[in-house]
Amino acid sequence: MLARPPRGQLREENQKMIWRQLIEFELKNTQRLSPQEVKLRVTFTYNQALLCLYHHADVWYDAAMYQMQMGSPDEAAKWLERAVTALPDSIILCFAYADFEESRKNTKAAQALYEKLLTRRNDSIIYIQYQKFLRRIDVRYCVTIFYFFNKKNSHKFVGGK
Repeated sequence: MLARPPRGQLREENQKMIWRQLIEFELKNTQRLSPQEVKLRVTFTYNQALLCLYHHADVWYDAAMYQMQMGSPDEAAKWLERAVTALPDSIILCFAYADFEESRKNTKAAQALYEKLLTRRNDSIIYIQYQKFLRRIDVRYCVTIFYFFNKKNSHKFVGGK
């Protein structure tokens, strides 16, 4: 099956289920490999799964979280960066990546992610999440979001499109 945006078809869900079963099988380590070899095999399997599930945000997220569980935050960041590049309109992936960067105390990168998302999409939820982020890092930056919103949408109602 070629990579296509999800359409909610049974065939797509079956394909995703098969790939998840294969990943679970690799995690069982029936060959009794070293942890590093298992990590390489599972990472390889995720890469193979993305050949046909490229547009499925949950597969990208699972791959990044697996890297985190294995103690590789830098690898997880690379996976999330690839995911946001592959699916730039996926708000949930952008939020996950920004939260991940914030948890690593990399607030500049998280702020850049929010601002990049704000330039791409004009959804109220993005402004809300960005404002919550700014409150968490520093109260002084809360003015930034109101300025950004008013500058971009001075003619629109805050809650509407």
